[in-house]
Amino acid sequence: MGDLLERTAQARENLAGSATFAMSLGAKESFHTNFLAFLLESRDPLLSELQKQLREVLGLPMLEGELSACAVWRERPSLDLVAVPLLYVANEQDGLQLAERRCLVVEAKLKSMPTSGQLERYLDKTPLLPYPSPDSEDTVRFKVSDDWVTRVLLTPEGVKVPNKGNRASWWVPVSWGDVRAAIITHGVPALEEGSGLRSILVDYAAALEQVLAIVVATRERMDELLAQGQYSVIMEEVTHKNLRRLRLHDLVGKVAFDEWVGKLNSCLEEQMKVSPDADKPPALVTRYVHFSNGRPGMGLEATRGDLSLGVQVQGSQL
Repeated sequence: MGDLLERTAQARENLAGSATFAMSLGAKESFHTNFLAFLLESRDPLLSELQKQLREVLGLPMLEGELSACAVWRERPSLDLVAVPLLYVANEQDGLQLAERRCLVVEAKLKSMPTSGQLERYLDKTPLLPYPSPDSEDTVRFKVSDDWVTRVLLTPEGVKVPNKGNRASWWVPVSWGDVRAAIITHGVPALEEGSGLRSILVDYAAALEQVLAIVVATRERMDELLAQGQYSVIMEEVTHKNLRRLRLHDLVGKVAFDEWVGKLNSCLEEQMKVSPDADKPPALVTRYVHFSNGRPGMGLEATRGDLSLGVQVQGSQL
């Protein structure tokens, strides 16, 4: 199948011609969450079916009396996206009010890799939402109880973060592929052929598909190189100038090193099972991936009792 550049050539060519990918500055998560928020909060009736399907995918299904659209906040507080259903209420000034006891929190990951520690910290951030708007004189603070919240972790593969019985498992995994499928099957068909919004949805879904294909190709290539022990080749491929031109080198680097640290983690856990101290309580294992100074990095730390042992790789340096 060739090296990583060959495997991603068609996807990169398609992305180079995509306007929405260009606006995303190389698939930055803030662009994707802003676009998802736009779709969920739009009052355009032509997007109603798409909103219903997106809400199903994200675990906030539409109930009787609710609009398909939601009230949506971004980065409040440090949460990527918070959505609350809207209800029809005749005596309210605009005929709407926030639904009680229903709230969706989305943590979106595309270029960054989730960690159990980060997700645990975010569980303690309870949304306090200004409504109807932050600038309105009659704004009330809508306090959300933890019992009302559905928490979604939105990632390329839709997988849970590895954890050792901690609260990170409270996040429900959803894949970006499911979001893309909803746009293609329920958003695009509802819009008139040739309309501006339809063109944007088509281009966005196509670009997202190519980004996800690059993620898959990167993991497959890493599996091969790690099995062959070709560590120097890894850095050559994931930092190639053709990936940098499209601002994809950070995505590819993080995905590659996430695959690597995941395999190291599995090896470490297997060793613990057969170690002389296997009868002791399981060790706490922490893993993470980062990107800085143009190079991907990873860390793996194991803790048993008072003893901790960690390793960090930055680029090709240990």
